[in-house]
Amino acid sequence: MKKLLAILFVLVSLTGCTTKLPAEIVTLSSSMEQQLLSSQKSHITLVQSYFQVVRKQREDWIQTVWLQEYLKIFIKTGKLEETVKGEVVWDPLNKKFVTPKSPYQEVQKFDTLMVWTTQVQKQLAKKRLELIAPLDSQEQELIAKVNAAYAQLLANNATITAHLASVKDVEDVQTRLLDNAGLEGLNDDITKTFSKISEESNKLNQKLSEANSKLGD
Repeated sequence: MKKLLAILFVLVSLTGCTTKLPAEIVTLSSSMEQQLLSSQKSHITLVQSYFQVVRKQREDWIQTVWLQEYLKIFIKTGKLEETVKGEVVWDPLNKKFVTPKSPYQEVQKFDTLMVWTTQVQKQLAKKRLELIAPLDSQEQELIAKVNAAYAQLLANNATITAHLASVKDVEDVQTRLLDNAGLEGLNDDITKTFSKISEESNKLNQKLSEANSKLGD
């Protein structure tokens, strides 16, 4: 896209500022707006697709690795087996396990299992908040950078089109507009963000692979 802007300036220089520009050049500059909008949409789709994949990877890790390990520990500390057998129930007033009292054993067992389930769901939500929620802000931040970069490009293109149409002050704005095109910085931001998230995801994927191997055994 930046090369196309440069070509337009070369054409202007060749024709000279006092010569009427061919209508095709002005038309070409005007049509670049749609090309820029299409490119912007592609950039945003790339970012969204990437984060969608990373979210799924992290959710798989939570379900396959973290949750399995958490349940192994919590089944013991939460006395799930003893509760199912009717040996203990949770006393919410004293915050401890006690022996069920007749004739409320089944109700107490049900209440205890509900407390147990709620605790697991709470910890699961906490882990998702820790690993997945930050991706939302990272994604929106990157999309905002994409939109800002293309907003600058669209503004620059509008300026170029206006100057081409009037054949006035083109050479004076050439360097400034090209230097402010913005795609190089945008691509750097996307690459750095993707690299950082990929590094984090690789660690999770390694644990996910190890967990899958154990399940296969």
